[in-house]
Amino acid sequence: MTFKNSIHHELAIFEPYLAQSITIYTHCFSQQTQTVQQFVNEIEQTAQILSKLTQNDMAEFYSDRLILQYRTLQKGIERLKNKTHQNEKMRKKFQSSYRFPKNIHAMRPSKRLEEYKKALRLLNDKISWIIEQGYDAQTMDDKTYWQIKLQETDFRKQKCLDAIEKTEEELLKSR
Repeated sequence: MTFKNSIHHELAIFEPYLAQSITIYTHCFSQQTQTVQQFVNEIEQTAQILSKLTQNDMAEFYSDRLILQYRTLQKGIERLKNKTHQNEKMRKKFQSSYRFPKNIHAMRPSKRLEEYKKALRLLNDKISWIIEQGYDAQTMDDKTYWQIKLQETDFRKQKCLDAIEKTEEELLKSR
């Protein structure tokens, strides 16, 4: 594996975070706050300079810088992960007193239809609640989080609607 390929392989761990902006308090990057992609670009530039050097003194300087940049970015990503995890813990959770029966599929069709309709009402309430949370969100991360939750709940609502339709057809056939 070439030096360049080795660097790209090591930098691959940062790919999920490339669009996120972070702050790194160190002198080894040109700016303290920028996207992870920009930090990765700087590391690649340092590696490129290092690969072209022939003087040992300069090579040692740039290799130390490369290692420092990489480790510093790793620590910054760890802080970002911890911050994201804490934000998720602090986010509100939708609460409902309704509990679904465990054997809903084994119920007779009329009772099953009744339970599916209760679930649909609950999902509609949850969708309204998620939309409110999205409007109240302060950061882009929170807005994105609530958008994803809305998509997940819409998917569950569609599955519920499909189950209602299927159960209604089953009831019509049995009459």
